[in-house]
Amino acid sequence: MDNEFELIKELYKNAKENGNEENLNKIFDFNQRYIDKFSDYLKNNKLKEKTINKHIDNIVFFLNNYLTREYVYSLFNSADSLNDFFSYFFIHKCTFANVNSMKEFIATFRYFYKYLYENKYINKETYDYTEFLFKEEKENWLEKMKEYDSKLYS
Repeated sequence: MDNEFELIKELYKNAKENGNEENLNKIFDFNQRYIDKFSDYLKNNKLKEKTINKHIDNIVFFLNNYLTREYVYSLFNSADSLNDFFSYFFIHKCTFANVNSMKEFIATFRYFYKYLYENKYINKETYDYTEFLFKEEKENWLEKMKEYDSKLYS
């Protein structure tokens, strides 16, 4: 695990400094290994194929679009970006964003961070922090989404 963490840190550092497509593709390949493992985790939890596909689409978007291109964070330290993702980026930058899609993303992230924790990719403190955010901030995020939608469509 430590070697994996060092590898991704180096890839992100290079992407941030150089920003070239080759570095991004290496990060996407790295992320894909964990996306595949997450998919297996969801299958082992007896979720329906349609639900699994939705969760995978959501995580791919988060990891490969938001974290990599916007934030330049790795999946291992992504918990620090959750509030920004839900309170601003998701609402203002995602054309598909609405209250229901936000709820779907939150459900995905709860599964994803539980998977990361159960497989020792993140520590308990980080997992507890994500759970705290989902419990304490979810209603605020949803309210911001509703406000944005009401301004957009009024």
